[in-house]
Amino acid sequence: YEVFVLPGFRERTFTGEAGRLRPSIVVDQDNASYESDKEQSHIDYAFRWSHVIDVVDIGLSYFNGTDRNPVLTPSVDGNASLVLSPYYRQIQQYGMDLQATIEDWAWKMETIAVLPDSDSDYFASVAGFEYTLVGLAGSSTDLGLIVEYQYDQRDADTASLQQNDIVVGTRWVLNDAESTEILLIGGTDLDDNSVLMSVEAQHRLTDNWSMSVEARYFGNAEQGDPTYDLRNDSYARVELTGYF
Repeated sequence: YEVFVLPGFRERTFTGEAGRLRPSIVVDQDNASYESDKEQSHIDYAFRWSHVIDVVDIGLSYFNGTDRNPVLTPSVDGNASLVLSPYYRQIQQYGMDLQATIEDWAWKMETIAVLPDSDSDYFASVAGFEYTLVGLAGSSTDLGLIVEYQYDQRDADTASLQQNDIVVGTRWVLNDAESTEILLIGGTDLDDNSVLMSVEAQHRLTDNWSMSVEARYFGNAEQGDPTYDLRNDSYARVELTGYF
């Protein structure tokens, strides 16, 4: 069992006008409001129970307190510009996660149900599997094949980008001295056919330096789609990290 008491709360930081990724309307994080009159001093609590039954790992969780994902409501700032203002509700969140590891198969599911004190209850879940080809073609490398289905009841909420999506991908682990690993993911929305593609890679160059690569592509989104605001925000990033 794990029990958490959270006596303080820090508001979420949103990307500014010149930043990415962000909605087309800027979030005015200086104009936040709360359902609780205690605001950031509200005492939240949570617990998690986990257990192993044969090949199945199971976890149950519960949270009661200030929602870490605020509702963004349209408002007008001091310059008469349209902005989004964060509203932090009080919620109860129930969660369950399952993983069954059967030989080279890993079957996974994560589910949450969020019950605000006011309204707008919602349910979200992701489920799928990863099958690993160990020692691919007689080599020391492993190749994982990933398939997931992502569902979120908030299908009209721009905060929910994966509300009815199929995701496929592959994870290539070289098992070499340089800890080389590449993850390729592609997903499509079954409602609007928008596309998200992702590449992540890491490689240790020397004993003191490592390199990582990250790229995201957002495409085929029409106006009104949750990813429409990201249509021009595809990017690639290369990061070098030194250890001293």
